[in-house]
Amino acid sequence: MDQSDVLAKWAQAYELKPAKTETDVAILLHKLADLPIALKAVPAEFIDTPGHVHQGYWYRPNTRDTLKHWLKQKPVPGSTLVITDQPHGNYQETVVRQELPETFTVDLSTGSAKPSTRMVIYLDSLGACRT
Repeated sequence: MDQSDVLAKWAQAYELKPAKTETDVAILLHKLADLPIALKAVPAEFIDTPGHVHQGYWYRPNTRDTLKHWLKQKPVPGSTLVITDQPHGNYQETVVRQELPETFTVDLSTGSAKPSTRMVIYLDSLGACRT
């Protein structure tokens, strides 16, 4: 049984719609997570950013695409928590600060990178900060 089968069984058990996209999976996992009551009361917003075709190739949305899509919804300025992983934290924070108006404050939460992370991954992430 693969992960999609497990998620489908959970969705059925909790009478939730089956997960067909990454956004559906995120919503499903959020609903099924064993979170403290106070945290469950905090509103969660899921941004379903579409991919796009460029020069005949399909691209998954990236952080910048998602932020631009979210800003079209005219969110209320305030504090923003960015949760990511290393070595991508610097890139994520750079893009968020570039795309969000100054009326948003940004906090970053990230765990450490795995010891097996190769140097080329760190360099790629640092290079992406220049975009």
